[in-house]
Amino acid sequence: MEELEILQSSEGKGGHAPVLYGIGFQFEDGYFAICNGLDQNEIVTNIDELSVNRTVIRENPAKRSS
Repeated sequence: MEELEILQSSEGKGGHAPVLYGIGFQFEDGYFAICNGLDQNEIVTNIDELSVNRTVIRENPAKRSS
C-alpha cells in the first residue's frame, strides 16, 4: 500500500462541515476505495471516478525516500 486516504464530500452550501464519504487505498498497481453509497456501500477501483476531497493520512515511508 502506497497511501491511505480519507475521502470527504462537502455537500450543500452554507459552510457545512465535510462529510466522511469513504476510505481509499492507493497501491503501486491500482486504487481501491470503499465509499458511502447511501443505502449501500460502493467499491471504487478507478480514482478518476471520485469527485470528492482526498486527504492522505498515511503514506508508505519507502515512497517518501524515493
